[in-house]
Amino acid sequence: MAQEPYISLRKVEVSYNDYVAGLRGVSLNVEKGEFVFLCGQTGSGKSTIIRLLSSQIKPTKGEVILNNRPLSQVTPEEIPELRRQIGIVPQDFGLLPNKKVWENVGYAMRAIGRTKAEVRDQVPTILERVNILQRADAYPTELSGGEQQRVAIARALINNPPLLLADEPTGNLDPAHSDEIINILLELNAQGTTIVVATHDVNQVERAGKRVIMMNAGLVDEEIDATGTHREPAFVPEMSTPEETSSNPLNVLIAEPLSQPTVNPTETATEPPHA
Repeated sequence: MAQEPYISLRKVEVSYNDYVAGLRGVSLNVEKGEFVFLCGQTGSGKSTIIRLLSSQIKPTKGEVILNNRPLSQVTPEEIPELRRQIGIVPQDFGLLPNKKVWENVGYAMRAIGRTKAEVRDQVPTILERVNILQRADAYPTELSGGEQQRVAIARALINNPPLLLADEPTGNLDPAHSDEIINILLELNAQGTTIVVATHDVNQVERAGKRVIMMNAGLVDEEIDATGTHREPAFVPEMSTPEETSSNPLNVLIAEPLSQPTVNPTETATEPPHA
């Protein structure tokens, strides 16, 4: 019997305010242990997929399945446990400026109930995984952009999650630091972590040599596997009628970078993201 995909989107639609379409009938699969880039320009829908997978929003239609479980069946009480299985790397780093590197990671651990002894024992190992242990006593303002992103990745690894989601992880970095971050993600993937990255950085995608899902206006435009072979999208929705098109101005959508969730994650999307 064939193994079910680790991640599956089945004819997923996301609408904001009933008229702006974030996704239009997207179907795609990600296998366990895979590294996948969601690539596209602002408004393509790539960040919307990240938000769906992290349970920040619900689809308007269709189903999102993670590790054989439809996310529509996850109760609000189960959301925290689900999130412990997912590492989230936001674009804006989200570091606490008044806390040192090790404290930023330790604070996140304490917030989910880890003891001081666990923080003391585990933080050095986590920092070592992303090659930032040597800067453990530095404050975020003393770090380069690449170093700050390493700390953000370290914080996402506190539960040793099987899935890591990154929204534009190199968006604020120069090419050299971008290479460093992608290499860290590739190393984590080689250790078995499933990784999904939303990005517009085509150069980084080409250098990584991993599977690419090209997004455009809320649709999967094409897929390129790790060998460079182009494949047709798994599902192409029917064309909208003129009336539907006029009430669904796709060019209005602006995709939002992923951040640590601060809103009720069980709600269906009601407004478009902002960047």
